[in-house]
Amino acid sequence: MKYFKQLEKYLLRVPRQTRAHVGALIVYRGCVVAIGHNQLKSHPLQATYKNYRIYLHAEIDALRKALRVIHEDELPQCHLYVLRLKRGGEGWIQGCAKPCLDCMSVLVGFGFLEDNIIWTS
Repeated sequence: MKYFKQLEKYLLRVPRQTRAHVGALIVYRGCVVAIGHNQLKSHPLQATYKNYRIYLHAEIDALRKALRVIHEDELPQCHLYVLRLKRGGEGWIQGCAKPCLDCMSVLVGFGFLEDNIIWTS
């Protein structure tokens, strides 16, 4: 799909901060409104929990960015594409990118239809 290709190009350009190279892209009425990627979260509590890493998942990053562009009421009309890249052979290959249960709960809670959340397997 063209959105996975666009997401792959984006992921290969952004600096990787986490072990997983995961990106999420939100499409509204055929237009990309937001792209997010996994990253370390910058949060004041992170200093308190320095032995634990706090991550911002790609799906939540994309959702936060999308809400700056579209209204929450429009999310049921959106599609979310999630892609994971991993090392394979001589380069990067796609891996399973099913959203975690917490991300899926947040997305559905914000109005995404489960059938509109597509991931690589």
